[in-house]
Amino acid sequence: RAMLAIDVQCMLRWEENGGMVYRDWEAKKELLPYVRFLKTDAAEAEILTGLADRVEAAKVLYGWGAKEILITHNTEVLVYDGKEIYTCPIKARSLGGRTGRGDTTFACYINERLTQDIPAALQTATALVSLKMETPGPYMGTRADVDAYIKEFY
Repeated sequence: RAMLAIDVQCMLRWEENGGMVYRDWEAKKELLPYVRFLKTDAAEAEILTGLADRVEAAKVLYGWGAKEILITHNTEVLVYDGKEIYTCPIKARSLGGRTGRGDTTFACYINERLTQDIPAALQTATALVSLKMETPGPYMGTRADVDAYIKEFY
């Protein structure tokens, strides 16, 4: 009925003894076939697959059924669609606003994929998160600011 998107952190984070721990997602192989867009960071991808190599982890997650896998890392954002690996480097000029970078990337990527192909959506999402990382808090700029950032750095 609709395209399902999951940021896998909500499936891996558990409260235990007053702290947060990460555990593998037991139902991943049963539920991933329903997921169009799956977002993980590099550490979460390793928890799910046992693989530190992001490309190989993306291929495993695709093999388990997710249709487009987006893996964030502090150096780049990677997308795999079962055919090709796409990457785009993060080009932040400072790291004052690192919190929320995965959410920012994923939200922008999903929005862009409604009308754009993977490379264009990936570039816009990566440029947006690079720009967002320069200031603490949520991104408060405009689309024109992101477009200008793309022209200058990509």
